[in-house]
Amino acid sequence: KLCLAGGSWVLFRLSGTEPLLRIYAESSSLAKTKRLIAEGKRALSL
Repeated sequence: KLCLAGGSWVLFRLSGTEPLLRIYAESSSLAKTKRLIAEGKRALSL
């Protein structure tokens, strides 16, 4: 879990039962949350 400025965070979690990587995020607005998820995907080259 990466905690960011302003209380936002993003979490990367591998599934224990499936070949999946889940990305969870929270921020003060939906637009910021979507941006966090997009940046997380980009950082992992997904």
